[in-house]
Amino acid sequence: MSSVDAARVLTAERWLGPTRVHVEGGTITRLETLDRPTNERWLVPGFVDLQVNGIDDVDVATADVDDWARLD
Repeated sequence: MSSVDAARVLTAERWLGPTRVHVEGGTITRLETLDRPTNERWLVPGFVDLQVNGIDDVDVATADVDDWARLD
């Protein structure tokens, strides 16, 4: 198991103050509140922006019902 300390941590519910994030096997297993910041690091979830403009000869900007069915 490893851990990462951060002055602020963003969860799905709210911002947390000084926190130790425990990780095991690539998964966050526990959040531990710290008494004081140990650094200035902020941890936030990774944001992924998936953008699909089309596939093969289908352009989503001009796709009709049949085109959308082909993309599925």
